[in-house]
Amino acid sequence: MMGQRQGSNVARQWLPALSHQRFEIERIHVPASADRDNTTDNAAPRPTYPGPMSGVRVLDLGVWVAGPFAATLLADFGAEVIKIERPGLGRSHALPGHDGERGGALVYGVAMYECIFRILENTLGAYDKMGIHRQRMGNITPGFYPDDMFETSDGKWVVLSAVSDQQFAALCGVIGRAELVHDPAFATPNDRGRQVERLQSVIGVWVRAMPSSEVVAQLEAARVPCALVMGINDIVEDPHYRARNAIIEVEDPQYGTLKHPAVTPRLSHNPGAVHRGAPTIGADTDTILRDMLALSEADIAELHRQQIV
Repeated sequence: MMGQRQGSNVARQWLPALSHQRFEIERIHVPASADRDNTTDNAAPRPTYPGPMSGVRVLDLGVWVAGPFAATLLADFGAEVIKIERPGLGRSHALPGHDGERGGALVYGVAMYECIFRILENTLGAYDKMGIHRQRMGNITPGFYPDDMFETSDGKWVVLSAVSDQQFAALCGVIGRAELVHDPAFATPNDRGRQVERLQSVIGVWVRAMPSSEVVAQLEAARVPCALVMGINDIVEDPHYRARNAIIEVEDPQYGTLKHPAVTPRLSHNPGAVHRGAPTIGADTDTILRDMLALSEADIAELHRQQIV
């Protein structure tokens, strides 16, 4: 941290350069020691949550989804995150990621599209070596079937996967079509992958005759991998989500108590925590300028007068 006088001098040097900009500042997570005397921003007292990122300060200049999400994860695991916003512009599009070295420090970046590109299975290799240009095909994976979604009698959808021979035999038994196991057309996963329309029809008839709860119950009893395709209303009531404490409640300055996804991933010794609800834009501007940049009240007032903050 810069000294009181040095910080004030540096900040004053910024004023002419920032006169055409405007910024607002929030803290995503504040260590208790840094927040103990903060009573000026109408912020509720914040507890200390030690975690693997404790002691690390992060300046979040990210926009849209990827950058702020990454900063939020760091805050969940104890980092102090200071977010810089430009009012009216703070939700713009994310820029592509990059990596390299700057001044001897390793800079690591990931573009949003790379996360999906990495899990495209053999799509790139098949195109590169075999010239196969895979097109849109919905839920179908070439050469593997049944692995699809089906609509139930109550208008919901169930996804099931019975690709292996054992799973396919179990599925055929539960839907009352055990004879399909001995049909040469369905002898192997690749064979079944060439009979998609026929299998879609057979399985679809069985699924459409029952509500989703009964379909899932029968498939689970037969040890066929399956799941209800859930809406948010189903997620809120789902016993697995409850058992995992996947939904938590946080206090939001605008909406009060608000349901929120729990921290993920969960570390065994430092599982992380959501430390506060999202602050309003600019909630911590004056505190950051005063406590971290050592600006005087007059300096801060001048920044407000020039509409820089």
